[in-house]
Amino acid sequence: MEQEGKSKVCNFSFPKPFVKVTTTNKDSYPTYWRRDNGEKVHVRGMDMDNRWVIPYNPYLLGVFDCSINLKVCSTIKDVN
Repeated sequence: MEQEGKSKVCNFSFPKPFVKVTTTNKDSYPTYWRRDNGEKVHVRGMDMDNRWVIPYNPYLLGVFDCSINLKVCSTIKDVN
């Protein structure tokens, strides 16, 4: 991603890597399954694939008509 000679970097580490299964990384954060199906979409001058997709719940999006950030405590390390 370049603009006028400057390189842009995403603050949230996108694009994420392709992985075959969802796992928990060493910091107890999930590494979500990301399918490499070869499909790309051209958005604002960039080709984007599944590495750029933010996990979401289509049911909750439809019911509440808004974005919901839902997190689940899955390990003891998550509890302070």
